[in-house]
Amino acid sequence: MNLCFKIKLLSAATLFALAMTLFASAGLGMGPISLHKKSIPAITYKNISPPYKDYEYFQNREIVPFEYRASSFSLVNAWWLAEASTLVYADEAYVRPRFREAGLNRVVFFNRSGTQCFIASNSRFAIVAFRGSEIWNKDQGFDLGQMIADFMTDIDIRLSDWVRGGKVHTGFKAALDSVWDDMLPEIKRLRDQDVLIWVTGHSLGAALATLAADRLPNVQGLYTFGSPRVGDEEFQKRFEPKAFRVVNGKDIVTDVPSKDPYRHVGEYIFIDQKGRIHTRHPVTEKSDDASCDTNSNTSGNAGEVQKSDSALYIPDWIRDHVPVLYSIYLWNKVVESLTGCEIPKMTQTAAATTEPAASEPEANASPGTPVDLDNPLSGTEWRLVEFQSMNDTIGTVKPEDPSLFTMRLNSDGTVDMRLDCNSASGTWISEPGDDGSSGRFEFGALAATRAMCPPPNLDEHILTQARYIRGYLLRGGKLYLSLMADGGIYAWESVNR
Repeated sequence: MNLCFKIKLLSAATLFALAMTLFASAGLGMGPISLHKKSIPAITYKNISPPYKDYEYFQNREIVPFEYRASSFSLVNAWWLAEASTLVYADEAYVRPRFREAGLNRVVFFNRSGTQCFIASNSRFAIVAFRGSEIWNKDQGFDLGQMIADFMTDIDIRLSDWVRGGKVHTGFKAALDSVWDDMLPEIKRLRDQDVLIWVTGHSLGAALATLAADRLPNVQGLYTFGSPRVGDEEFQKRFEPKAFRVVNGKDIVTDVPSKDPYRHVGEYIFIDQKGRIHTRHPVTEKSDDASCDTNSNTSGNAGEVQKSDSALYIPDWIRDHVPVLYSIYLWNKVVESLTGCEIPKMTQTAAATTEPAASEPEANASPGTPVDLDNPLSGTEWRLVEFQSMNDTIGTVKPEDPSLFTMRLNSDGTVDMRLDCNSASGTWISEPGDDGSSGRFEFGALAATRAMCPPPNLDEHILTQARYIRGYLLRGGKLYLSLMADGGIYAWESVNR
């Protein structure tokens, strides 16, 4: 499944609420939402160390929401988790509201013996993010040599037995052990609620995330950024989590501790000098991808980096380890991947169907999932008022008789629709936001009759576009259902008003 298609299926209600606010004031002339690449900053000794409190974390998260059910490499998830890994270098008071703004309302912080970890979650997924080396922290000053020394300390003898087999770096294991018992109650709570768990980290945080993902059963995925090697060859062979190890250019930390006896784990994702993403095969017991085999990122997706005088003294292998660069390169690649994304849109004159009339649905509707009693949409009935296109050449399309286009959202999670001379049934789900007036909305598969209705064939458009509806807004007695990728808005009014 390509990224464009996944974006269409995973839109956000918050974006729709914002769009409707603009729509009300600006009318139908509202243009499409744009995504822009970020410039690649010149890294100096003044900005090399996190936290980056002038950086806007999870920007445009409404347009590219986290793909929490993904089972293969996701560029969107790589960006989200790089953002999280960079964010957690900041203090707790700064981190908490940024996670909450990203839709992760519960944030738990663990801090013991110099190891820090955040678990940020909602009802669907959790991000377990380990903080990297404190040597990166601005308050303590930057000392890459000391950081590498920490990774290399007693490398020949500091190997400890690992619970799942093989041996791992004693220092990394001890750091994880220091917070493990504190984390377990929150992990159990998430497991009991069937929340999908993702694990991430940068630098030292990546090493701890690797061990945590291996120790936890059935994590949904692990993404690491600038990770050192963690365990030996036997650890590599036994490592089971779905893991993606992202390496930026000549990042020196990814090449320590030495390959003998240490090994990397997970699928190798490489960011080259032009910001291109290369996926490699998972490492095996006999292979360990070198991370310094191409030129560093001296220029990025958004254009040539302008180096300041102080930047000239920072070697590539140091600069490429900077956590915020991982976030920016991945975001720019997300923007590139979204170029040209479109969904089916209303046409001014729809082609008449050649299918014969049918009195029975073309497929059987699936049973619905009961909706929470406090859901404001449960048990409501609506009739279509208009379709508001974001394309000025189409404008607003209204049915001649709204009573021919009705929709009942049943409390058992099923939906019944009359669409002109056809009928449809299927399922619906929604997740209201904090105020209940807006939130996420999705239709399941709709089974429909296929009679030929008179132009403008609104029934066909609704059936075609229903799969791309992902947001709702209740305002002034009307229900607005939004299409992703600036496709438009369906406005419905209550039948009972």
